[in-house]
Amino acid sequence: MPTVSSRIGPQRAADVTSGRAGIAGQARLLDDWKQATVDDAVVGLARQQLRPQYQQALSQATAQAGRPLTNDELGEVVGDVDRQLLKGAEAKVRAAVAGDSTAPARLVAQAVATLKQQAPTLRNPFTAVAMGEPRARARETVLFENAQLLVLVDKFCPSPKVLVIPKARALTPLDVPPALLTELSRVAAAASETFQKVAQSKPAEVWVNSPQTVTIGQLHVHVQPKLPDFSAQLTRAEAADAGLARRRLATLQGEFWKKFGTQLQARLRP
Repeated sequence: MPTVSSRIGPQRAADVTSGRAGIAGQARLLDDWKQATVDDAVVGLARQQLRPQYQQALSQATAQAGRPLTNDELGEVVGDVDRQLLKGAEAKVRAAVAGDSTAPARLVAQAVATLKQQAPTLRNPFTAVAMGEPRARARETVLFENAQLLVLVDKFCPSPKVLVIPKARALTPLDVPPALLTELSRVAAAASETFQKVAQSKPAEVWVNSPQTVTIGQLHVHVQPKLPDFSAQLTRAEAADAGLARRRLATLQGEFWKKFGTQLQARLRP
């Protein structure tokens, strides 16, 4: 499962309870996604304006090194330019966007159109799970399921995190009807509440990746509380032995997600 790669854009805590999520939760999830999309578009436009500065800095660094730069070195040069100039460039773009009432909708539409073009190249492990394909199901931990959606463990995240995924094919929140978006929001809020009960966490962050950061060809809602990695529960002796650590982590995760799944299903039971 994908973890959030850049944490760009707003990710508010899910302080709307599952019983009251409804239309309010749907609107908030959609509004946050739109704002994250605009924020990422602003950064992209700012970087376009800085292309001459990037090119000059890269040329100078290559000349000084006397050889092609490594990927790490390229990243360092770009990072130096960003630290010096990106904030100012973003401010100029943001001011222009603020002065044009049509700009946010236009930037969202452009980002979605670009994602749609990329969609055929994106992998999508979720549809096979939704369709009940046994091999795909065997690779995932399904915590909750109804006719509309699935809740899966994000197995690539080292700390507790789940993904709420519609069964119908969709790339963005704009691709699903309002009723389904409401249900996604309701279940995400219930997952946040379950984290609070099972792990005594604060309300989880709930978000949908902006089109610019999507790497999976199926819409999914991230639900992640601020909790330590599972590995933090290992003793020194367990952590020092790779085999023992792997077995112990599997046990810790299995126990946690069994309890979580039971609580989540009880919370969402009609």
